[in-house]
Amino acid sequence: LGRATSAAEVARWARKAGREPWHAGTLRGFLEAQGYEVIEAAGEPRIGDALLRAGVPFVLWRLAPDGPAWRDQPSVVHAYDRATGLWLLDTPDGRALDIALRTGATKARILGAVPLGKRAFLKSLRGTLPLQVGLRIAQALALADQGDFDSALARVGPEAPPGGAVQALYHAVLLQRRAAGRTNAALLGEAAAAADVSRRTPPVLGVEAYLRGAAQALAEERQAAVASFLLAERLEGPNATVLLAAFAALLGAGRRDDALAVLDRARALDPTDVRVLFHRGTTRSSRGDAAGARGDLRRALDLRPDAVGVAAALARLEVSAGHYDAALEVLRATMRHSKALADDPILHRAQRAAEREMIANAPQVADLRALRRSPAPETRRLLAYELARRTREPEAAEAQLRSILGDEDEGVRVTALQVYLRPWLRRRIDEDAVLCRRIAQSLAEDPAVAVRSTAATVLGRTRAALAIRALHGALVGAAADADASVRVAAALGLANHDNPETRVALVAGLRDASEAVRKAAAGSLFQIAGTKRGFAAGASPEARAAAVAAWQAWLDER
Repeated sequence: LGRATSAAEVARWARKAGREPWHAGTLRGFLEAQGYEVIEAAGEPRIGDALLRAGVPFVLWRLAPDGPAWRDQPSVVHAYDRATGLWLLDTPDGRALDIALRTGATKARILGAVPLGKRAFLKSLRGTLPLQVGLRIAQALALADQGDFDSALARVGPEAPPGGAVQALYHAVLLQRRAAGRTNAALLGEAAAAADVSRRTPPVLGVEAYLRGAAQALAEERQAAVASFLLAERLEGPNATVLLAAFAALLGAGRRDDALAVLDRARALDPTDVRVLFHRGTTRSSRGDAAGARGDLRRALDLRPDAVGVAAALARLEVSAGHYDAALEVLRATMRHSKALADDPILHRAQRAAEREMIANAPQVADLRALRRSPAPETRRLLAYELARRTREPEAAEAQLRSILGDEDEGVRVTALQVYLRPWLRRRIDEDAVLCRRIAQSLAEDPAVAVRSTAATVLGRTRAALAIRALHGALVGAAADADASVRVAAALGLANHDNPETRVALVAGLRDASEAVRKAAAGSLFQIAGTKRGFAAGASPEARAAAVAAWQAWLDER
């Protein structure tokens, strides 16, 4: 337009104006700020002809693949070749043609910036349908970028004033964008139907064929979808997004060799496309080419260290090869990339799956040591179960298990205590005073009721004198546990330890304020003495007092 500018200048202006530099609306705002009158039109090549006749270049926005969606890509039209009917372009894509069919503007948008001295010819354009439709589409795209698809579709949907093929096309594209990332058959079906409306007006575009293929693929019409995607490639030219869609359809149709050939074509277009490397890696993995798959996935992760799907796929590959430490390191490295990734559920599920496989298949107890630091309580619980099974290395297994008794998670501590009920681990409590004292400490000091109760149950199954004293203290006396469920567990555990001190403690338990504790103490006394002496835990205080007196007399006789 006669004045040099730069990307840095536009970026500075966008920051000052609070806009995104890449957004189409920013271009309009920037040009208006420079004193130009800006018009937006859609669906009419003659608007472009008028601008060129006035010596004014303009931006042609044409739909092109951008990741999984289709978005407007800009080119500057600076001349019209009458002999061929072609517009001559400057395009930022070095691989794209620098010419375009003038008739292609029937399904495209035009943005023109007119200097003050050349505004007169705009009088005949103001209020025309192409400018009205162009404004509606621009507003719809801006709303969609903000996530307000309902308002966006209201401006270009069937209920809006008719705007021809270009309006139907943008309606289709916005429906597809709304469905992006979701298998929403209804939305994709609507998008394909809208694209079929625009398709009736030539020229046929790649995006129209692509949208039809997306709907066919979701309806499992895979062969038809393949044909639609390959047509989109012919119309659009080589493009990774279209080729990836064709790959998925071919794979779904069971044509694996053809699918891989399409992926190779996509990779030749851009060897650094992470999507292509990911699909190539997972497909090669499914065909048994672990080395090739690992190379593709590692390359993709090098290019995009925050790619969650790639990291999870590479971890699964390493797990299947038995490289558990490598799998976990891949996932941890990805989690370290950002706070959001540290909490990503996909990565955490992959990590738990890798840890489960490692627990089940680690050849030696020493190989499990790193899992003690797993952030997943579920993994640490499974580790406790597995260590209890490792009877071939009892010393190493029990040493690790003992450390889990102090885990930060209540559920893990409960599990670690529960596995000590296994016979070989109970014997270790009987033989190791330090271990027995550690479990007694859990009974006396752990803040979690479930942990204290489980510790009482474990101590009740051992023969160690220290265990019996810990149960006495938890049931009665100044140090008796404040929670009735723990006192119940202590009373039940004492049934296995008949001695004078235990009898005294159990008779004292008959006076407990909790009926459940009284019932447990009475049950243990019945196991020891073979009689109830008329005691019923739910009886009146007077009846209970008389029965307790009978039990006290029984104690005195001994």
